[in-house]
Amino acid sequence: MIKFVEGTVSELSDESVVVEVGPIGLEVYVPKTILIGLRLGSLVRLYTHLVVRDDGWTLYGFPDNVLLNMFKQLISVSGVGPKLGLAMLSTLEANVIGTAILQKDSELLSSAPGIGKRTAERIVLELEHKVAEFPLKSKDQKPSGTVRSQASVDAIEALVALGYREANVKAVVAELAITKPQESAEGLIRKSLGKLR
Repeated sequence: MIKFVEGTVSELSDESVVVEVGPIGLEVYVPKTILIGLRLGSLVRLYTHLVVRDDGWTLYGFPDNVLLNMFKQLISVSGVGPKLGLAMLSTLEANVIGTAILQKDSELLSSAPGIGKRTAERIVLELEHKVAEFPLKSKDQKPSGTVRSQASVDAIEALVALGYREANVKAVVAELAITKPQESAEGLIRKSLGKLR
């Protein structure tokens, strides 16, 4: 119904952004990793998914169709609603989630807030044949923003060697790699320790 919204950022909260489109302000819920990059007064375009329920209409927005498609796939799984789907994409990148599904790594998926072991296993079961049908990376996405960058790999190995659970480590490092794509392995380790303790 609403493919995308484009306008000026007029308000920011912990979960959403208000996009001013002419005389209308549209509240759009976006992943936290996207929120941190938005600034009041800046121009933004978000590709959207509209959820219609008895208690109201809610818009969820993403900077590209890769994230939007992953969101749609996630909420198609029984037991995964829009809030859980958004929480997953606030913690893990779309290509990280896609790779975890293809590799049946339910432990990594369960590291996202609100995703238990059974839900993670259901995501793998229902989506393992679907995630290969669309690209998991944006054309302009930098490789350094994934858990497969060398700095991230080194940080993960070091933190696991210190005794931290691999699934928790991967989730934390992936989140840091998104917000600080140029961070060194040492920097990722230091910041991850602060989150893991």
